[in-house]
Amino acid sequence: MASVISSLFINASIIVSTVLLAHILLQDPRFILFKTKQLASGFFAGALGSILILYSIPIDEKILLDLRYFPILFMALYSSMTAAVFASVLIALFRILIQGVSEVSLLAAGITLAIGIGSGWIGRLSLPLARKWIAATALVCILTGSAAWSLLRLNTDRIGIIATYLSSIMVMAFLMYAFLTYITSVNRKLELLREEAEKDFLTGLKNPRQFYKSLNHYFTVTMENERKVSLLYLDVDHFKAVNDTYGHSGGDLVLQELGKILKRATRSHDIVSRKGGEEFAALLIDCNLEQAMVAAERIRRNVESYDFKLHNQRSTHITVSIGVSAIPEKTQEISKLLEQADRALYAAKNAGRNRVEIA
Repeated sequence: MASVISSLFINASIIVSTVLLAHILLQDPRFILFKTKQLASGFFAGALGSILILYSIPIDEKILLDLRYFPILFMALYSSMTAAVFASVLIALFRILIQGVSEVSLLAAGITLAIGIGSGWIGRLSLPLARKWIAATALVCILTGSAAWSLLRLNTDRIGIIATYLSSIMVMAFLMYAFLTYITSVNRKLELLREEAEKDFLTGLKNPRQFYKSLNHYFTVTMENERKVSLLYLDVDHFKAVNDTYGHSGGDLVLQELGKILKRATRSHDIVSRKGGEEFAALLIDCNLEQAMVAAERIRRNVESYDFKLHNQRSTHITVSIGVSAIPEKTQEISKLLEQADRALYAAKNAGRNRVEIA
């Protein structure tokens, strides 16, 4: 029994270290060898399950205890059915490859595929995660326990062996659930911290620091690949009057709605930011000057016609002035891009506001 516990500890350590390594690598697109993250995750899970086969624990001459099925459950419950089935196929093939074609290896391969499909189906159910874990663990116990019961039909200690096998599976399932719940919780907190560090607290848009970081990145990409990028600077006209009339809470509501308008009027890969106060910026990726003018004019019209709802069923209308510059049509220097967009914005305001001006 002591040797079984020691071997299970080694298996658990392999799982924990591999899961942490895979988590780090999957966050970096340079390490993804497949077109989708699902297949990449399934590959890592299949590799982990294959490694765990090498550390199998012999309980009987026909029965080996290992944790090869847990990577499949990880994919089914935390990724997708595609990843779970892909991982199960890799593990089944590896099992046959190293132990040859036999009744036992083919049975093990069939059970592995059945667990991949079954747990993948369980992962799709609208159940709490804990119940999914219970259901998936029960599936593993039923399939592997039934196979073990059949293989040990001539063994007088069949009940004791299967009891040891199934209890080990259930204990490890609980430990793996606790481990992954902890990892998921930590990841969620890190994601929230990342979002808070990158976004403006009021509008949910990018904050200036993240905007300038993105600007530097896309400027480099543009210069290296001869792509185009445009910059819009936007300012709310007479915003002080809004605050004076409706208070700062009313002004905040206007800015929040304006942020939504900007997001709807731009594409998902464009970078929209609140510079501060009533000033905003939009970095339009793969967008030339002519297209940027069209986008800016669309934003101006959308803002002008929008009915901004305030407290107590009150509403107001605002307008914006927008300055536009672009790489490479207007400049090939990032400092001049910013300067030209700023000048164009002030030109729009000096020309009467509620208009778009080019650098």
